[in-house]
Amino acid sequence: MRGPLAVSMVAMTRRAMSKEGEDEARRLVESVRGVPVTPWDDGGGRGSRYDFNIGEDGALEVTSLADGGAEGVLRRASRATTSRPSSRLTRTWLVMVDLPKNFGLTEQKTEFRGLADRIEEQLVEMERRGESEMSRWSSRVQSLCGDESCPFHGLARLRVVSATAFDVKGLRPPEIFLSLAHGQVCHGPNDLPEAIEQCLADKPDNWRKLQVPGKTDRQVFFWARRSRWSALRALQMDELPSRAPDVEKYGITGVWAGILGRWDKALFWSATTGWVRVQMDENAESS
Repeated sequence: MRGPLAVSMVAMTRRAMSKEGEDEARRLVESVRGVPVTPWDDGGGRGSRYDFNIGEDGALEVTSLADGGAEGVLRRASRATTSRPSSRLTRTWLVMVDLPKNFGLTEQKTEFRGLADRIEEQLVEMERRGESEMSRWSSRVQSLCGDESCPFHGLARLRVVSATAFDVKGLRPPEIFLSLAHGQVCHGPNDLPEAIEQCLADKPDNWRKLQVPGKTDRQVFFWARRSRWSALRALQMDELPSRAPDVEKYGITGVWAGILGRWDKALFWSATTGWVRVQMDENAESS
């Protein structure tokens, strides 16, 4: 059974997906690059032009990174999500657990209540330590830890794949939003360049829009939807992709990749920088 916040979060995510995070990408790129990123007002219909100018000689296209077939499966599996309120937490947490598809994610199920209680204990400890994100691929989970109260290892023992804290404005008190993580398979950091290459091959309009005379810096920003979250695991671990995406044949000089809904950070690649982590400047003005 979904709580009101669960429904609101789903609706909020769908609204964000419909806009493909264009404005959030603009703010992040502008913050990192330190140059104005402005809408391109010239050209034909909306579908025939790229999204933003980067300074004077750059062009930016914003798109989604998704596996179409897997997205359909995940939408049909949306019944395997639920939320429960928590008076002990100060933030809302999205938790993905690696459990069988038939696991009873409802408040009426004893197995769910027991799991949710144990997860809540670990999230309380996460907040006490000032932590807002956990991934089973992070070095803090992979390394040995002599601290028996370590919430990173505690969550991993509960088969939590990832846990992320959100400040959800205008909604009721914090909740734990639980979702099954089946289908979130990741073979390593190089899943990301492979996913990007597949996306550009499947959706050639993303790079064709950038073929504009006078634009020498052509970049694409990919927001990963749920079916591609696992490809972005490099955001939550020490290891970055070890190879470049094969994008120069499309005239692309820079690639950004972030997780839809996590607007403050991303990975960036160019032939000059290689793969690097980037983050929103908290002191930058939002416009």
